[in-house]
Amino acid sequence: MTSPERIAAGEDIVRTARSLFSRRLTHGRTGNLSVRVRQGILVTPTGSSLGTVTVEQLSLVDARGRHLDGPPPSKEAALHAAVLRARPRARAVVHTHSTHAAAVSCLAGLDPDNALPPLTAYFAMRVGRLPLLPYYAPGDRRLARAAEEAARLGPAVLLRNHGPLVAGTSLATALDALEELEETARLFLLLKGMPTRPLTDAEQAALTPPAQRAARRSAPPPREGSELTVLDRNSENHPGSATAQAPAEDDPAQHSVTLFSALAVRKALDEVVLPAFTRSTGVAVNAVFDPTAQLVRRIDAGQPFDVLIGVTDSFHPLVRRRLVAPDTLTALARTGVGLAVAPGAPRPDISTRSALVATLRAARSVAYSRTGASGRYFAGLLDDLGIADEINARATVIEKGFVAEAVVDGRADIAVQQLSELLFVPQADIAGPLPEEVQHYSHLSAILNTGSTRSPAARALLAHLRGPLAAEAYTDTLLEPTAEG
Repeated sequence: MTSPERIAAGEDIVRTARSLFSRRLTHGRTGNLSVRVRQGILVTPTGSSLGTVTVEQLSLVDARGRHLDGPPPSKEAALHAAVLRARPRARAVVHTHSTHAAAVSCLAGLDPDNALPPLTAYFAMRVGRLPLLPYYAPGDRRLARAAEEAARLGPAVLLRNHGPLVAGTSLATALDALEELEETARLFLLLKGMPTRPLTDAEQAALTPPAQRAARRSAPPPREGSELTVLDRNSENHPGSATAQAPAEDDPAQHSVTLFSALAVRKALDEVVLPAFTRSTGVAVNAVFDPTAQLVRRIDAGQPFDVLIGVTDSFHPLVRRRLVAPDTLTALARTGVGLAVAPGAPRPDISTRSALVATLRAARSVAYSRTGASGRYFAGLLDDLGIADEINARATVIEKGFVAEAVVDGRADIAVQQLSELLFVPQADIAGPLPEEVQHYSHLSAILNTGSTRSPAARALLAHLRGPLAAEAYTDTLLEPTAEG
C-alpha cells in the first residue's frame, strides 16, 4: 500500500468487513468486498474471513479482475470487476451470503427479472429491481458476464443458490442497500404463504423525485388500430425530424432520458452517438442494452423507458397495447448476419451455401445466441440446411450478449451473430457475412414510449439517432443506414 487513496480505501474495506461479520451478515470465510481506486480495484483476498482481514492482506486487480498486486484475490474478483464496469459511477461492491437473501436464492418459482417484491418503500428506493442470475459455480466467468449485463439496469443482483451482490457510490451506500435487501428477504420468508400486498407501480413511482416523474407525464394513447408506419422525417411534426428541439437547459426534468436499445447498435451508440448527444444537449442517456426480445420483456414487466431501439417487427405487440407511439416510429438501419473466428485463425470459406455448410460441419463448436434475432434466425437456418442435430450437438448456445467472446476464450471455433455485434469484440476476426442466398437482415427502428412523446429530451434523442453523425457511426460499425425519405 503506497498511495494515500489506496490506504484509505483499504481501511474502509476492513471497517466494513468487520461490521458485516460482527452483525452476522457474513460468516466463516464467505463474502467479499471491493473498492475502485486509481490503480485498479482493491478486493478482499481468497480464503479470508471478513472478521479478521487486514489492510495488508488486500489484493489489487485490474478492470477485468486480473491480479496485479498483493495476495491472491477472491475468486469473485472478476465478478466485482464486471459489475463496476457496468456501473461506471459506482465505486464499491459488497457480496455476502447473508442468511435470508441466500435462502430466497434457493427457492423455486422466483421471478428471474425481479426476485423480491417491493414490500417496503425503502426496498423500492434503495434496491429497486432485483434480477435473479442463473446458478454458476463461484468464480465462473459466466457469472461475471451475466452480472455485468444485469448491473447495467440496477445496483443489486441475487445469485441463484448463492447470495446477494450490491454496488454503490461508496461502501456505506452499498452496505445500506444490502442490509435493506437482507431485511426484505427476511420479511418475504416470514410472509410466505400469507396474503401479501406489495407496493403498487403508482406507489413506487411516487417515490421517484418529482423532477424525474415530470419527464414521464403520460401522453394521449395512440388511435385504435394504429399501424407501424415509418413516417416522413421531413415533416416538421414528426418527433424524429431535424426540427426536433433539445430540451430547455433550465428544465430539471429533462436532464436525463432512458434508452432501451438492441445490441446491434451498441458500438455505434456507445462510442459516438450518445456521447455526442450528451455533449450537444446536456442530457444524460441512461442506456440499457439487450436483445430486442429481452427489451420487450422488460417493458412488459413495467420497467420505465423513454426511447426504444429494436427490430421493427417486434414493436407490433407494444403498439397494440399502447405502450409505444406508432406515429414516432423512425427507421435507423439494417444489419446482416456474419461469422467470426478466433484471432489469428484461418478465415473459413463461407462464400456459398455449400461452403458455409462445410465450414459449420468442420467446426469443433459453433456459438450463437438463444434470444437474439440473429440466433433465432440461425437456429432455423440450421434446420433448413439439414444440419441442425449435428451442429447443435456440440454448439455453444449463449443466452444473450456478444457471441464472439466465445471464440476469443476458446469455447467455440465460429461465432454467428449480426455483423455489428461481432464487431463489438475487437479481438475476434470477422470472417464475413453469410452468403446472400441465406442472408437475413434485421431492420432496426427507434420509437417513443407513449408517455414520453411530450418529453423534449426524448424527442431530441430520436432526432439525433437519425442524424448524419449517427448514420456515419452506423456505417462504421457494419450497419446499413436507412435511406432518407
